[in-house]
Amino acid sequence: MQVGHRWLRNQKWDEVESDYKRGLGLNPNYATGHQWYSEYLVPVGRLEEAQKEIGRAQELDPLSLVINVRAGMTSYFSRQFALSEKQLKDALQFDPGFILTNIFLFNSMYQQGKFQESIPHLVNGCFNSYSQQERSKFESDIRAAYSARGTKGMLEKTRDLLQASTKGEYNRAHTLAILFACLGNRDEAFVWLNRSADVKHPGVSTLRVDAMFDDMHSDPRFAELLKRVGI
Repeated sequence: MQVGHRWLRNQKWDEVESDYKRGLGLNPNYATGHQWYSEYLVPVGRLEEAQKEIGRAQELDPLSLVINVRAGMTSYFSRQFALSEKQLKDALQFDPGFILTNIFLFNSMYQQGKFQESIPHLVNGCFNSYSQQERSKFESDIRAAYSARGTKGMLEKTRDLLQASTKGEYNRAHTLAILFACLGNRDEAFVWLNRSADVKHPGVSTLRVDAMFDDMHSDPRFAELLKRVGI
């Protein structure tokens, strides 16, 4: 699932669509081709088309973990949070530990105000590289923070654990950007978003449609970051 990563390397977004259309014209029943085309359509804001393409991919390959997770992600970006939650929970049956399933389950549940229920997915998404015993300890600590200080406590404890983490380096910057954005700390969120762009994390390709960053759109730094990414 590194399509966004490829775009970030070359930033030739305008050349991508014609390649996908040409490929699907040659093989319209190629499920992964429809998935990839959907992944292109999300960052450029063509979400209805993206849902149609990922839906077609599911029809062609209903047992694909990646395609089912992408369906849930596409619903999340389309602001259909309840549908996203359902689709991603269905995808858990393929692999309960898959990092993207858990990250976007947390995102979709957070947007619905299901903070306490989202904690297991927050832990499995943020600390996927740790053992089950370690993740259980993290979850206990985060639940205690939520009980003591509510959603802010949950986010702050996750932030602190993640900043102290020695694993999962590639995803850390983008996840910290999300946590700081949820905490309302724009300055730190932009610091970590730029670090995420430095490592060409695919998450920065969807900044414009990610609800976690909605409150940052009016900041001039947001437009600068989109320009840097090339979207």
